[in-house]
Parts: sequence; C-alpha cells; structure tokens
Amino acid sequence: MKDPQLRIERFSMQIGLSTMELRAPVTLRAGRVYIVHGRSGAGKSSFVRGLLGLTEPGRVRGSATIESALDKSQSVTVLDDGDFNTHAAELMAFMPQSGKLGFIDELGVFTNATFFCELDRERAQLAVEKLGGKLRMWPLPSSLATASGGEAMRVSALRALMPRGPDAKPPCVLIADEAGSGLDAEANERLSAALRETALSGETVAIVIAHDAAPLVGKEAAAIRPAEGNDITIYEYTFGEHGLVYAGDAGRLVRTAVADPPGLLERAGKKLAHAFEIGGGVALSPVAFITGCAGIRGRLVPIVLGDILRTVFNPTTWVFVAAAALMVSITVGVFIFQLFPRRELIEPLLLEEILSVTGTVLCLMLMPLFAAVFATAKIGAAQAARLSSSVRSGLLDTLWLARLRSESYALVPGVIGQTLAVALCTAMAVYLGLIAASAIFLGGGSPLALDQAMAFMRMGVERNEGWFGWMLAKVVASGYVAGTIAALFGLAPAESERDVAKAVHRTLLWSMIAVLIVQCAFIIAQFD
Repeated sequence: MKDPQLRIERFSMQIGLSTMELRAPVTLRAGRVYIVHGRSGAGKSSFVRGLLGLTEPGRVRGSATIESALDKSQSVTVLDDGDFNTHAAELMAFMPQSGKLGFIDELGVFTNATFFCELDRERAQLAVEKLGGKLRMWPLPSSLATASGGEAMRVSALRALMPRGPDAKPPCVLIADEAGSGLDAEANERLSAALRETALSGETVAIVIAHDAAPLVGKEAAAIRPAEGNDITIYEYTFGEHGLVYAGDAGRLVRTAVADPPGLLERAGKKLAHAFEIGGGVALSPVAFITGCAGIRGRLVPIVLGDILRTVFNPTTWVFVAAAALMVSITVGVFIFQLFPRRELIEPLLLEEILSVTGTVLCLMLMPLFAAVFATAKIGAAQAARLSSSVRSGLLDTLWLARLRSESYALVPGVIGQTLAVALCTAMAVYLGLIAASAIFLGGGSPLALDQAMAFMRMGVERNEGWFGWMLAKVVASGYVAGTIAALFGLAPAESERDVAKAVHRTLLWSMIAVLIVQCAFIIAQFD
C-alpha cells in the first residue's frame, strides 16, 4: 500500500487583479518535505489557504485529491473545481502565521492544544507531554493570554502535530505557514526537527512556507533560488543519509494580470452587492440559527453555555440598564406629577386614572424600549468586539478546520444570551420604573403610600389584555435582531484594529436602530 500523496491536477486562484495558476500537475508525497518559496506578497499563504478551503467561495478553481488516505486504500477529494470537500479538513493540519493562530479564548491551553485531537484525555495527555518535550513546551503555559509570542507559536505547532483520530495517526497533510517566525534559534531548530520527524514517518505530506529554510533543510537551503517576479516555486527534499537532500522542483505557480482596476460604477456595484449580502444574511438568519443549534457538539457545548451565562449575568449590563431606567422614570415622573395642580383639588378617581396611565406608559412602552435598546447596545458592542478580534486572529480558520459552524459559535449564543439578558433587564427596568415614579409622585405630598401608588400603576398594566404576551414578543424579537446583527458584523473579515472598530461601530449603530424599530412597531401594533 502506498503512503499518502497530495495530487494537485489543476489550481488557479484570483488574487486582487491577477490570477495565480499552477503550471503543471504536481504530486506531493509523504516522507518528503516541500518548501514553498517566493517573494513576500507573491501569494504563498494564499496558495496553501486555497488548498485548505480557507478562502472566499469562488476565488479558487482546480482539482486536488489526497490519495492513499484513511486506511491507505482510499482517495479523498480535496478540491473539485470550486468546491472544497469539508471532510478533507479532517486529514489536514495547519500551522498558521503568527497573529493568525486562531486560539479560542474561552478554552484553556491544553484544550486548545488538543482541539483537533480525538484521543481520550489520558492518551491526549501523553501525546502532549511527548510532543511538548520535543518542542521544549512542557509544562504548558498557564494561560495563552499571558504566554509569550514564542510560546503561543509552539502551542500552535503542538496543536497541528497532535495525532488526529483514535488510531493516533498523524495528519495526512501538514501545512506550516512561517511557523518558525517569532521563535528563537533553539526553538526554531526544535520545531524544524519535529517537522522532519513527522515527514520521515512516511505518513504525512509536509508542506512548509519558510522565509529562512536553513533550520529545516540545513545546507541544502542553498538550492533555493532567488524568486522571479511573483512566481512561486515548490522545492522537493528527500531524506538522505545525512538529512534532507534537494531532489528538484516539484511545481511552479505563476501570476498573470487579468483585469484593469475597477471603475466607479464597478466599485458602486460591489458596494451594492455587499449591502444585498448583508440583507440576505439577516433574512436567512432563522435558517442559520436552526443549523447553528444543530451544530453545537463536543467542545462547543461548554463554550456556548459559558458565553450565554456571561452575557446574561453581567453586572455591568444590569447597572447600565438600571441607571438608564431610573433616569427615564424619574424624568417622566417629574414631568407628569410635578406639573399637577394642588393634589387636594383633583378628584380621587381622576388621580387613580393618572397613575394608571402612567403605569401603562412606563411599563408597557418606555421601560421595555429603553431596557432593550441600552442592553442590546452594550452587549452587542462587546460581542462584536470579541468576535471581530477573534476573527482577526484566525478564529474562523480554526472552526473551519474543526468542521464546526461559525453560527454555532457566534449566532446561537449571541441570540440566546441577548434575549435572556433583555428579559432580565426589562423586568428590572419595569420594577425600578414603578418604584421611582411612585416615589416622585409621593414626593409631591400625596396621602397615598408607596405600595398604593404602585398598585394603581400596576392596575393600568393589567387592564391591557394580553400585555404579557406583547412584552414577551418584544423581548424575543429585540434579542434575536440584536444578536443576529452582532454575529453578522462580528464575523465579518477583519485584518486590522480598524476593522474591529468598524465592526463594533456598525453593531452599536444598527442594533440600536433595529431594536428601536422593533419596539416601536410592537407598541403601535399593541395599542392600535
């Protein structure tokens, strides 16, 4: 039986205004090391990301298969024209560049390191200790948040080199994108040794992008020629008696210009198309929510539950909404009750009616509206910031390679968390509003007690038939819309801090507008 091979018959990819194309079919074999070399910006990372299915749909065309995969008697399609086989991701491992490591913040170091590993915990622990020793990475750092850049890179390498399935075999294809950057000389040499050992096992096709290939291939790095233009060369190295030996060029990718810069109308058309995409995303969000719920499994379960609990039981949100509710209710109370003429001149029945109407306005209109707007704005901005920062650092790549749905990670906890938070904040705002307005009323010298004033206000609420159903509908609609908007903008492509800031700004703006529209629409429908 043959060892695994990655056979690429055709490959083309759109990069900006040019196309990168493989000049001839290539076969990359296990037991060898392949160096992908080219100038900075030539498209080396784009090439390997295209092989992994990590690019936008439609940008990549071609045909690629992993031959002798699984039990070494089966071929698995990787790329078929423009379609990537998601099941192929299970056979491929990726060491991304520094800054795009794609760790999941909610998980600990060990869980991140074993994220793609299906071994039981005891066997995974042994594998981590063994690999960690080779990479000088044992014991693991206590937290990724406090780990140095070099430690984070080594955890990423550990995650990629971990055996995949319960048979404890390494991945069929291992792709390392500048994995040695950010490491000191000793750590880089240890990583290079681990890559060589993985390739030497004969079970893994090793593809490496390296600015400096010397730590990996030694003196044979001299065979790497200066890059020509934007062309990319794939160098093949085999194992000889004294290490890796240059065996020739395995393949070559060339870049050709295909289009002129887009004109004003074309750019406007793209902007319009992007707007329609956003609208389509909102329209299809119920389907995405259902599929997201169905896709919650394994390691996602504690992540989703933890995210929901943190969203709902966030004291700063409660304080924020409570302060807003008190300000609004006090303002309304002062406006209504301080404009009263002398209380003794008002008929008792009229006074009760005024309190009843005030309760209706506060509890069924103003308090739910302000609670929903303020809560969703605060929560949505935080969700968008967290998601966008994670996307910038490679989160979507990790979810894709683990065959986990992004909507399961972002949309589902966002919607459920916001809905429950809005429900709690609405109840709190209504109660505080009643107390504050009643206190303002009593401050004007009324003979009524506080509980009597509140009782009259509650009477105004209860005489509106079906008020609880309307309240519940507003809560659910507000939470759903706000959670969808936060996920939509939070999962948008982000390459810089400015992109993260844009995601937060758009979420804040559009969630406030959308929730305001939803609340007002329900108010009009209820009292029409």
